[in-house]
Amino acid sequence: MNKDHYPFYGVALVAGAALAVWAGMPVAFLLFLVCPLMMFFMMKGMGGMHGNAPAAPTTTQTTVSADEPKRL
Repeated sequence: MNKDHYPFYGVALVAGAALAVWAGMPVAFLLFLVCPLMMFFMMKGMGGMHGNAPAAPTTTQTTVSADEPKRL
């Protein structure tokens, strides 16, 4: 989704909501639909979370000198 189109999406959403209320849809149902819609736009704004996770830390073998006591 291109961020340049967000104003157009906003206008389309407001027009669609106004049309739905005019057609008789309850306002409470429209408020119910706002939550997933906001989550969609927030995730798009963050980059989608696909492939952005940091790499897992690598473990290396450490040697223990004979002077140190062994740990359980």
